[in-house]
Amino acid sequence: MKKFTNTIVVLLMLFASIQTTFADHLSGSLQMTARMTGAQEVPSVAGPGQGLCIFTLSLDKQSIAIEFAGADLTGPIMGIHVHEGAPGTNGPVVFDLSGAINGCRVSTVLSGISASERAKFLAGDYYLNVHTAANPGGEIRAQILLETDFRYTAYLKGSNEVPAVTTDALGWGSFNLSKAGYELEINVSTTGLSGPITGAHLHLAPAGSTGGVIEDLTPFIQGASIVGAVVDPSAYAADIAAGNVYINVHTAANPGGEIRAQLVLQPALTFDAYADGAQAGVATAAFALGTVNVDYNLSTLTFHLIADGLSGPIMSAHIHAGGAGSTGGVVYDLTSLINGDEIIGMLPLTDIASLNAFLSGEYYWNIHTDANPNGEIRGQVYKLARENYSYIFGPENEVPPSDCDGTGVGMVTIDRGQSNAHYMMVVCEMTEPIAAAHFHNAPAGSNGGVIFDLGPSFANFNNVAAYGYWTEPDFTSAQSVMFRNNEVYANIHTDSCPNGAIRGDSVRGRDMMIADSNAIPTMSEWGLILLALLTLTFITLAVGGAQGNLLAYGIGINESITTVLFSGKLPLNKLAFIKALLLVGLFALTAAIATVSIYGTITMLDFVGTIIAGPVLAYLIQLLVIVNEKSVAVERV
Repeated sequence: MKKFTNTIVVLLMLFASIQTTFADHLSGSLQMTARMTGAQEVPSVAGPGQGLCIFTLSLDKQSIAIEFAGADLTGPIMGIHVHEGAPGTNGPVVFDLSGAINGCRVSTVLSGISASERAKFLAGDYYLNVHTAANPGGEIRAQILLETDFRYTAYLKGSNEVPAVTTDALGWGSFNLSKAGYELEINVSTTGLSGPITGAHLHLAPAGSTGGVIEDLTPFIQGASIVGAVVDPSAYAADIAAGNVYINVHTAANPGGEIRAQLVLQPALTFDAYADGAQAGVATAAFALGTVNVDYNLSTLTFHLIADGLSGPIMSAHIHAGGAGSTGGVVYDLTSLINGDEIIGMLPLTDIASLNAFLSGEYYWNIHTDANPNGEIRGQVYKLARENYSYIFGPENEVPPSDCDGTGVGMVTIDRGQSNAHYMMVVCEMTEPIAAAHFHNAPAGSNGGVIFDLGPSFANFNNVAAYGYWTEPDFTSAQSVMFRNNEVYANIHTDSCPNGAIRGDSVRGRDMMIADSNAIPTMSEWGLILLALLTLTFITLAVGGAQGNLLAYGIGINESITTVLFSGKLPLNKLAFIKALLLVGLFALTAAIATVSIYGTITMLDFVGTIIAGPVLAYLIQLLVIVNEKSVAVERV
């Protein structure tokens, strides 16, 4: 029933233009994924089964579009559910998706999810489980995880040193670990040190103990900050995740370290800002690192910034609306959170529109001093969540359509620096082996050249799944622009269909236009609304004197509406009724065809509702025709 409404919304929105923002790379869309195997079951299940499910959160954060494909299973899918539970544990069913099973695929929308349910999706507290007859407890499973790079932070203090150092100095560090695990971006700002930084390093040891140097950050020192360090953490990424890596900042007065902190993962939607004078148009060497966290309930903002080298005390600080290179009004006043050269504290998130502005890179952090009341340093606020795309495979997407069988789903997410793409895809119901697979450059409905070879990835997973990263230098902003413009498709080739057996056209998450169908009347509800309006119109005409125009149909002018309704004297113009019925049927058929073409199915409730409501609507329409015809005839006389 709700799919009728979604169809109406989609058709209307197709006529709206899509705005471009901040080079158009970032948007308010968020995606979660589940890469499913039997090894993740509890207890584990041996077998080649593969599954991929893509969860795209609507821009209003009220609905989730779900696309799933499973391959190499022992038999048909008997059930599929979202459960609550951590990895390695079993938990209760939260959402039953079994009603949407269509062979090896599931396509549905969860509408009207609660804030707590949404928070658990974002936090990774849910897992997806697929059941078969051979494995009724679950054959493949995976945790549902947000597609994001990982933010670790470090709050450096002298009290963290071993032994402790007495100092008022502070530091705030941001450590952004790429999802691919090959890149760690480091920025640290300090204030109040006893003297210049003489060295800075990452060390291997848990809190309360000391360990050897694993990364020298000294070459990246700029004044009292560490700026723009990018290193390969592959050798110690697992140690970072385990909480066993710390950063140590050394000075001449404290050669063993003046301030230190462990790297700690941030469980939130995370953002950062590197503030300097260049972005504010001010000549200064001052620098600040600021971070913003949005809790998974999407209700609270946590701010933390440390600045150094300013011309004087921070007099005020704000989050402003505006993209890079532009200025705008104050959105959040952070002045009450100022504590010397540090800004720290929490404020409520105003609304989802504000969250989407954060996610789209449309806010900046501005630090004001007496010498520069309009802002001495400024930093654009950028997200760590990855920009997302998805695609549905089918022979009908080929140009021209192919005669080969198969279906499947896939996704791509791109980091904010546009330096790498994470891709996953699963195909199923194919009747012959994959001969080749590629990403091509062309929009839907046309063909284009190969830009990336997916064949080796499919070969690693029994030719039914491909998982991997497309990284620099082969992946650049040029490829990102292709995805951004919806001009990339994945093509699967077979011997019988060498030009392409099945194809999936990439669609940006922002452009999916997922409707919150609980917030809009369904087709059946619209029918009831129209029915009520037509009934009120007829009653109004009757009360106003139009009832007299129905005399020709055997209704007395003094008879009440109640008498007419229950007397069996209801007027009927057969020709007008047939025409009205055809009109209602035409509208219903158009909506049904559009719904099936977009969603692949129509619910029985919509079908039954249309059969019942259609004749009633047609009858009331012909009543209005009767009244109008008689009124015109009287006027002419």
